[in-house]
Amino acid sequence: MDLVKASAAAGVFMAAGATTYGISVLWNMPAWKHITENLTSEVYAENYKHYLVGATDENKGWWEWSLKNKLSKDKSSENEKPGFGFKDVTDNWKNLKDKCGEAYKKPKGDVVSDTTTSDKYLERDVWRYCSPSVKGKPTTVADKDTEQYQSQTDVYGTTQKTKLISTTDESNDWFWQIQEDRFFGIGRYKEVTPEGSSELDKNNDSLFHELYESRKKYSRSTVKGTCEIAYGLKSTKENGKPTATEANVLKFCSLEGK
Repeated sequence: MDLVKASAAAGVFMAAGATTYGISVLWNMPAWKHITENLTSEVYAENYKHYLVGATDENKGWWEWSLKNKLSKDKSSENEKPGFGFKDVTDNWKNLKDKCGEAYKKPKGDVVSDTTTSDKYLERDVWRYCSPSVKGKPTTVADKDTEQYQSQTDVYGTTQKTKLISTTDESNDWFWQIQEDRFFGIGRYKEVTPEGSSELDKNNDSLFHELYESRKKYSRSTVKGTCEIAYGLKSTKENGKPTATEANVLKFCSLEGK
């Protein structure tokens, strides 16, 4: 049983606050393994290795699934047609795999969000066809939740809004499942040291320290729920509120955790 299905069977994904939408997508998705090869800091995928599917034959089933359920459907759609690079992918899973692998190693400036470009990879396409995401790159607080924090000018949900992943957009459920597994060392990460065990000082970061401690409880807290609390906190200590360092908020609640 693969990562997502094993986690769902154990109730972990449900605990993370998944929606019916997120569950249905993940249950129908074949097993996959993320990028494990070493990449230089200059290339696009270097910071997203845990979230992008490894361009290997080992992931054949996943590439076939993505080709059938994403790329092929988009090619026949008027509104979701793939852009540069992916529009020329043939009806062959290896072609899609190789195209994603090529995009991963492009300089960061050659994968862009500007949909009017005709000679560079679209970031939207890379995330839609090369990751578990159904809609594209995970949306941020700036994309979806700005109003929630607009009256709080100095909380993380405002100062880091372009980096922090939205906790209200259900299309991000797959991202939060990965963060959950990494933090607690479960699923595909059960053989590695849990991210949450790494020097979480209860005085400087009581929020994430308490989250990791909750692993001992029958019903533990979730990364997604904890991040939502963190977005309403300041980087400086406030009386009566938990603490969370900026470094850890970005590590556990954004794509910058590597």
